[in-house]
Amino acid sequence: MPPDHRPQQPLGYIAHLVLFVACVVFPAALTMIAPVCTVDLERQGEQVTASVAWNCFFVIPFHRRVIADVTTVDDHVIAGELAQQTSRGIGDSVSEFTTESQGFFVIHGKTGEIKVPVSPENLSDTRQKASEFLKTKNGAPSLHFRTVANWKFGVVAGGILTLFTVVYLWTAIAWCFRRGKPQPQQKPWQQKP
Repeated sequence: MPPDHRPQQPLGYIAHLVLFVACVVFPAALTMIAPVCTVDLERQGEQVTASVAWNCFFVIPFHRRVIADVTTVDDHVIAGELAQQTSRGIGDSVSEFTTESQGFFVIHGKTGEIKVPVSPENLSDTRQKASEFLKTKNGAPSLHFRTVANWKFGVVAGGILTLFTVVYLWTAIAWCFRRGKPQPQQKPWQQKP
């Protein structure tokens, strides 16, 4: 058979599936669990409308909420708890650690509220920026900012894993384009018997 018409081996499909899960599905799940959110506050006369998008891979929205007639903004922190981890083996040991705190930027409107995950370190700055926008009646017509739920998992780990996604997709697209082109003729000494 000519080399460009060889049948695919089942192991090749399994390898692609494993690579797809490791390089695309896992990074997507991680960046959805600890998302980067886009918050837009728009002023129309006396009324402010808030639009929040939860992003996968930092820029692809997977969930969006809009609340009209924003009245106030607030924040909420769930403090980390003390937890224990037991390691089994020759001489069991118990270690204690504190889970990470979670912060939420809360946008209140007349019809409900939106809780946006924000790292506790950035929570006061985010609330202050939005509060100043709401208090200034004749200020800027809109305010646009991004929030990070967790810097370690969402940005650092998610950013590294997103690089794997980019490399995987780039390689897959290049492979598809290369597969459609005619392959160069092999020399007689390069052909397998």
